[in-house]
Amino acid sequence: MFKAAIFDLDGTLMDSAEDLEAACNYALDKFNLHHVDSQKYKLLLGTGRRKVVESILDEYFKNYDDSTIEEFLFHYNTYYNKHMLDHTKPYEGILDMLDYLK
Repeated sequence: MFKAAIFDLDGTLMDSAEDLEAACNYALDKFNLHHVDSQKYKLLLGTGRRKVVESILDEYFKNYDDSTIEEFLFHYNTYYNKHMLDHTKPYEGILDMLDYLK
């Protein structure tokens, strides 16, 4: 019998997509670029923040360097750190499952 269960929090137990998308759109605003499509953005999640940013930047630039990625991540992270709980919530049934496992 197992005595422990280990979960990744973000995207597994908690639905944080809306707050992550808002952070991405904030960073896009800093570059004067139009906002990301919500459905397309959600498909990028789970690959890691840097990979998400690279995929987003691929849509807008033919060539960019690490400094562009770092600047984008700076704006993304600055916004997200202040707004990470605006809309983030547990997925339906997660709290009941955690109570059961407890």
